Amino acid sequence: MFSKQTAAAVAVAAGQNLHDTLIAHGADHPATQQAANDAETAMTAAQAAGCTPADYQAARNNR
Repeated sequence: MFSKQTAAAVAVAAGQNLHDTLIAHGADHPATQQAANDAETAMTAAQAAGCTPADYQAARNNR
């Protein structure tokens, strides 16, 4: 099982990847759909780990 810090960092990175992929390819591109699925999986794991908004902010600050 991931630590809260790791789970938050993965979720933040997946969200950034989704953003970047959406900008590069548009909403209907398969890469964007995969990035959305990855972000959803990462967010679900982070929520299960008990991440709070402060954990996500710390992960953003430590990128």
